[in-house]
Amino acid sequence: SRKGPAITTNLDDSNLRFRHEIMNEKVIEATVTELPGVIESMNRDHWRALPSSMSYGNELVVAHPGSNVVAEVTRNKRLTTEVLGNTMETTSTSQRASDGHRRMTTHIVRKITTLTQAEEQAQADNRIRQNRDVKKTEIGYLRMGSQDSKRAKISDIVVGQEDNLTAREALLRWARRSTAKYPGVRVNDFTGSWRDGLAFSALIHRNRPDLIDWRDSRSRRPRERLEQAFHVVEREYGVTRLLDPEDVDTNEPDEKSMITYLSSLYDVFPEPPQIHPLFDMESQRRVQEYRELAQQLLYWCREKTSLLQERAFPTTLIELKRLLSDLNRFRSEEVPPRQRDKQRLFTIYKELEKYFESIGEVDVETELRPESLEKAWHRLMSALADRDMILQQEVQRLERLQKLADKVQREYKHTETVITKIETRISEESRRIERLHPVEAKNIVEGLESDIRHLEQPLQEMNDDCHSLKDGRYPQAGDLYKKVTKLHQRWSQLRTTFHTSLVQKLSGLSYPVQETTITKQTRVVTETRQIGTNPYFRDVQEYTEWCQSKL
Repeated sequence: SRKGPAITTNLDDSNLRFRHEIMNEKVIEATVTELPGVIESMNRDHWRALPSSMSYGNELVVAHPGSNVVAEVTRNKRLTTEVLGNTMETTSTSQRASDGHRRMTTHIVRKITTLTQAEEQAQADNRIRQNRDVKKTEIGYLRMGSQDSKRAKISDIVVGQEDNLTAREALLRWARRSTAKYPGVRVNDFTGSWRDGLAFSALIHRNRPDLIDWRDSRSRRPRERLEQAFHVVEREYGVTRLLDPEDVDTNEPDEKSMITYLSSLYDVFPEPPQIHPLFDMESQRRVQEYRELAQQLLYWCREKTSLLQERAFPTTLIELKRLLSDLNRFRSEEVPPRQRDKQRLFTIYKELEKYFESIGEVDVETELRPESLEKAWHRLMSALADRDMILQQEVQRLERLQKLADKVQREYKHTETVITKIETRISEESRRIERLHPVEAKNIVEGLESDIRHLEQPLQEMNDDCHSLKDGRYPQAGDLYKKVTKLHQRWSQLRTTFHTSLVQKLSGLSYPVQETTITKQTRVVTETRQIGTNPYFRDVQEYTEWCQSKL
């Protein structure tokens, strides 16, 4: 393999990565400035804090104060080579420059042949940790105030996530973040989501838009896209092609191979740029403007729909009519401006669709797209129509109940007046009935009895109407029912008073009864006379017969 140039760092190997490929290497060169007099002025307790020995590959490095090893490392030029197993080789060079600074260069070569990705990671971690411990022993106290190096992990790419996030989950989240907002790209796994090559093209374009033309890539066939993506990263970054297009464009791609290759891409593109290359500033501004306006309209529709679906109506007719008036005002004053906002949003979205026609769909959440807004608007209009219909029905129902209640009130007042008059008459007649002629007293009692009997039907009708008001949930139904019940009790008491004050007194009166008998008799008197014997009647007889013949 070809060895690359050394990289000058502050000896912080937190970003050290070993690419999972055959005969691959990384070189780290570190320059540390020695501070004069540091070792001499150090407290010996600090030296005792260092471990007395550490494992370094297949050798043991002793780190006692003043030992030959530390003295050689810090004061003399020495070339050492440590073999860390069959797959790793480390070469370290330490020397003092003429200006008093110390320069240390470490070359680490890792060669992977048949290990799986999981085994590779485990061995790599162990070996990197051993190498780091040795370097801390050699120069730990020469780097005053420096921070401890941290081992880089794939899970570090997802900031702020839970500590138990696995490397596989972290790599998947990194892939999603690196391909976000690309039309037609949905990374859900390490197999089928990458089959058509769009995800690979999006990942490269997100970090290096100069390497891949996204519009051209979308027009290619899947295997052409895969070939282009693999070739570009191999040419520009030296990422070995562990996969061929036909290995990915299959029903069951090898997941382990995909994870290994994507881990190599993460080494190249650990964090996507903040500015998305697919959209210019103006288009992003327009999309953001559409998104904000659409959210406002959607939230307004949802809020108003929830309020319109409320069915806790007031029980009085006045308050119900006020609700109906508010609903009509909402329909005439608030709905039209929002409808204009909706039409404006649809116009903006059509313009965005036209702009993004060549690169894909508009990057807007599904719930904010015109079809979703139209559904929300339709639900709002349906809720508005339903509420209007229900309020109209409630108003009509309460109006009918109000008319029925008014009728009960009128009947109640009339019946109450009649009962009061009858009570007064009974009181008056009871005081003078004994002085009246029995016939006159009898006529008075019969008249009062008829008046009392005629009150029974109105009282029954009022009672039935009160039950109807209660069934219709009329607010004052209970009060009316109590009043009618009391009136019925007065009527019952009136009948009792009438019986005790008049009827019983009338039954104690005695008076003569004059009877007149008329006999009709009919008597028949028969008188026989001879007409013919009387000459005076002879002419009369003839005249009579003539008259009868003319009739």
